[in-house]
Amino acid sequence: MKVKAYVDGSYNEQLRTYGGGIVILGIPGIDPPVTTKVTGNDPDFATHRNISGELFAVLKALKLLTKFKDVDEVEIYHDYTGIAFWVDGTWQAKKPISQLYKRRMAEYLQRFKITFVKVKGH
Repeated sequence: MKVKAYVDGSYNEQLRTYGGGIVILGIPGIDPPVTTKVTGNDPDFATHRNISGELFAVLKALKLLTKFKDVDEVEIYHDYTGIAFWVDGTWQAKKPISQLYKRRMAEYLQRFKITFVKVKGH
């Protein structure tokens, strides 16, 4: 069964923390949609600001979805191009954050068919 996950990242300049929001639609037997967030302040990742938040939001959404055996396909709606480009190889993963993301996504691709849907940033 296919679900849709919407993600976005944020960054708090004063606190030097990154975060991300997640909304998941279509989980069997779950209504209303699942909403959650992710936050972090690892200095190595905070330098990438809202990008880190968005990447970790994707990873958290997929981790959550592993609990649902009926879910085998995920459409990820995102506004940052790297979300898809590091996974499909369009961009090289040169920095620790992109390398971590690419490595974990390779694991999730063993479990799910994942498609990326780019939406206009705000």
